[in-house]
Amino acid sequence: YAACCFPEKFAYTREHTLPPITNTEIDEAVNWQLGTIFPFNPQDLYADWKLISQTGTETRIVISAVNRKLIDSLVASCNAAGIKPLSFESSASALARSFKEIPPSALIIEIDNFGSTITLVEQGISSITATTNFSRAANSEALLTDISASVSQLKTKTGDQQVSVYATGEKAVDEIIAAISSQINQPVNRLGADQVPSSFQSAYIEGIS
Repeated sequence: YAACCFPEKFAYTREHTLPPITNTEIDEAVNWQLGTIFPFNPQDLYADWKLISQTGTETRIVISAVNRKLIDSLVASCNAAGIKPLSFESSASALARSFKEIPPSALIIEIDNFGSTITLVEQGISSITATTNFSRAANSEALLTDISASVSQLKTKTGDQQVSVYATGEKAVDEIIAAISSQINQPVNRLGADQVPSSFQSAYIEGIS
């Protein structure tokens, strides 16, 4: 049996606000509104939601959706390998649970060979993501500028320009972390458990939680 984690760039994530309603009513509302929240045919998507906060006037949730063909192909591959998948989750959602002490808000930069995903985490829940795709034609300075712009954009959502920033992923090596830190003019911490390489962080968090 396996809990499966796929790269955040394959998911679509949106924050959504509803009236103060019950969890059952949230399920119904998400199913009814899925076609207006994402510009895709709801029948082509698998979707789920998490609660961010709830007050007497509103319910804030984050909705994640992924193409059915992707999940169905992963299920088929798992079955062929003799693995029974129990759940599927995007990497940002899994990494948001990796903090030993949950901060009010934080930014996680996940870096791989193909790009970066910057995620705003609020109270331990990933709420907004911004993706940067790496082009072979792009130079390192342009890539750092794109990452910095995404970080700045998400900082405005928190109202805290010094919100803590973390980096992880298979390409989150010391040199890249230092370059990003210099670009955004603040420290960037390495996210992860001791003795676990950056490339295995999402799998590790998925497995233990």
